[in-house]
Amino acid sequence: MADLAAKAALNKSVTPLLNPCSDYIATIRSNIRDLMQKKWDTQEAVVIPMNNMLLYEDGDGVRDKINRIIEQETERDENFEEAFFMVDMDDVKRKLIQWRTYLPRVTPYYAVKCNNDPQILSLLADLGVYFDCASRNDMASILGLGVEPCNIVYSHSVKCCRDIRYAAAAGIDLMAFDSEHELIKIKSIHPNASVLMRIKASNKYDVQQQYGCEQHHVRPLLAAAKEMGLNVVGISFHVGSGVIDGRVFIDAIERADKAFTIASELNISLSILDIGGGFFGKTRAPVEFKEVAGLINIALEDHFPAKRGVRIIAEPGRYFVSSCATLVVTVIGKKVMQDGVEKEFLYFLNDTIFGTFNCSFRNCSEANQPSLLKAPLSEMTFKSNVWGQTCAGHDRLFEECHLPQLETGDRLFVENVGAYPMSMNKGRTFNGMPQPIPMYVCSKQTWKSHYGKTRGKRQVNNKHEDKSVLGVK
Repeated sequence: MADLAAKAALNKSVTPLLNPCSDYIATIRSNIRDLMQKKWDTQEAVVIPMNNMLLYEDGDGVRDKINRIIEQETERDENFEEAFFMVDMDDVKRKLIQWRTYLPRVTPYYAVKCNNDPQILSLLADLGVYFDCASRNDMASILGLGVEPCNIVYSHSVKCCRDIRYAAAAGIDLMAFDSEHELIKIKSIHPNASVLMRIKASNKYDVQQQYGCEQHHVRPLLAAAKEMGLNVVGISFHVGSGVIDGRVFIDAIERADKAFTIASELNISLSILDIGGGFFGKTRAPVEFKEVAGLINIALEDHFPAKRGVRIIAEPGRYFVSSCATLVVTVIGKKVMQDGVEKEFLYFLNDTIFGTFNCSFRNCSEANQPSLLKAPLSEMTFKSNVWGQTCAGHDRLFEECHLPQLETGDRLFVENVGAYPMSMNKGRTFNGMPQPIPMYVCSKQTWKSHYGKTRGKRQVNNKHEDKSVLGVK
């Protein structure tokens, strides 16, 4: 750690660069106020038109829901063959019910970066979920829904100065840090912030490496924050995405407890523990959410029992949205390659590695090949390579998988794309090829209880008493 004189010099050198202009702050505050007031005052602002939401029957499976969408769109356009996401809003609701059942003490702050689809965000906000934002754009999206700034955590531990200014102007005070340089930025730009110190989750397990301070930095960092006059309110950690061994949470919570003890020794009163994300949300996950939640509850009871008065929050992302979206694509071309006896097929689909099949696809969906919407004419399979629709030579979607013989126009689907595959590269194209569009579906019960009525100013219910919206009897 730098000594006091060095810190003072560094602070002095950056303050003129970081201090926000009062006109800039005033403009942002005015814009945010106008936007939020407009959302609150416009009764119809968050109601989805009936023709944008397809209702399904109880008992409908994935194929049934997809076929309903195709039938509806074919009635509008007999040549309909576009790729689309089937987004099941009931799936999102079920995840929240499950969360509140198995982690009742933990308040979820949905990680917006995972999927910032406006309808998903609006549904989560209406159901009382808070939000974890990583950028100015994330914050603007959530404030635009009428969510109160106090229900947002700015969790990125390395932030752009402009984004910190935006948070300060919007009244978003809760934010993370993991280094002294970050503290200096926050102190210079948002001195009234309430900060969470992010620690490394574990040394026993493979966790995210670039963020979080090591254990031996906890005391000097807390001391530096206190010396700067910043309001340190808690400890946060993130075990990384898709953790298979839930015991990593036990290790991380134990580390957080030690950090609380150090803070107490420095006369810093902490009141928040943020256990981050890393929860699976896809179908057929390698570990059940109930199992991980059980381990977390045990660790919380051991280190942070309710009588201690510490507020427990988390930042789930893919947990809420991984399984809510299914990609549906069309075979737009094929080639037959034959070398001697064995046939090999090349198929071309109307999506690309520049779209849904981006760098996050394999990790999130774990699909080795697409599923067929309709039963094949023959059970015989052939070695197949599946390509995207662009001119890029590396636009291969599935390599050397085995599929029945397909024909142009056949529909295929891939589940568990609701997290990063759906949200990354949104709105961008390569070769001018269109991106898949979202098609929303929900049960008739959800439509009746949630979408079929007008809602005004958003009221977030901390006690989760509005069971009718969740479909809980």
